[in-house]
Amino acid sequence: MGLSTRSARLRACVIRVCTLPILRSFRDLASRGGPAIARVYAALVYVASLALLYGAAVLTGTRAREAFIFVFLPGIICAVLALFIWTGHRSAMILAFAVAVGLELIMAANDLASWSSFLVLPIVFGLLTILGLAAAPPAAARAPARVADEVYAAVVYFAALLAVFMAPFNHSRQLGLQTVALCALAAGIVLGMLSVLIWRGRIWAMVAAFALSLAYWLVLGNMNPLLLRSPGFALAPLVSGALTIVCVAIQISAKRAAARASSSAPASE
Repeated sequence: MGLSTRSARLRACVIRVCTLPILRSFRDLASRGGPAIARVYAALVYVASLALLYGAAVLTGTRAREAFIFVFLPGIICAVLALFIWTGHRSAMILAFAVAVGLELIMAANDLASWSSFLVLPIVFGLLTILGLAAAPPAAARAPARVADEVYAAVVYFAALLAVFMAPFNHSRQLGLQTVALCALAAGIVLGMLSVLIWRGRIWAMVAAFALSLAYWLVLGNMNPLLLRSPGFALAPLVSGALTIVCVAIQISAKRAAARASSSAPASE
């Protein structure tokens, strides 16, 4: 009896000694890499939202079109949650994990054979949620961006979601679904990255967003010349161009005002 008790205590001590360094390294990783974890998590949630929106669009042309809403809604929710996860909101991390679990349960309930199709989402999101909750609270925010930059960034962000969702309808006959999937995912990722840079006031990102919207309009026009005459399809380059001009003009005016203030300060002293 005493021998078994001693062996149990020895086993517990060995387990404690082996797990303590792992737990400490896990805690250090979470506390030091809090912002990086949040941004990696936000990027993965955003990419997942693009894939879900594309899948929802494809479902509308199949026999399973009734399941469209069960894929579309999680895609929209993930796209919104990615914005809050990027800034370190822990509630958004938990909600993203809950959406991934709900999506997996829906898939398992509808088709038990394909239960593992979305299993990677709750596993990865769950791990990142644990890391995000263990991380230190986010530091104080930097100076807020200009309102015009924020508006432009939001327009580009949601335009990326719309472009990915509409890609199967606009290009599937010309390019095929597999090629469209790669192009749509690449376009969504690029536009999502540009929206972050536009939020930070990068002029070159604003010009790049306008160039991409113009190129997209021209490509669609070459596929279907009637679209060149459609005001709706011309809206993207027009809005992007106008916002680029407004944001650049505001930045130039602010820089000139700051230069005047700095040059007049020594003279007044």
